Amino acid sequence: MNTTPPNTVMFVLLIAVVLAGVAWRVVQRQRSLRLRRRFGPQYDLTVSEFHSPPRAETELQTQPLNVRNASPD
Repeated sequence: MNTTPPNTVMFVLLIAVVLAGVAWRVVQRQRSLRLRRRFGPQYDLTVSEFHSPPRAETELQTQPLNVRNASPD
């Protein structure tokens, strides 16, 4: 029976974890850039308000465009 050495398995798992981390980071960066383009200065205001870009981005994704800055009639 031919088995794969444990070092090879660990190396492949390590590479998979690193690639998954890089992919996750790229997706998060694209999300941030898309929201920054969509909301403009409001993006920076929301990030400073929440003190956390991920929390601010979650908030912005739940808001329609420019509703946060709309004045009441």
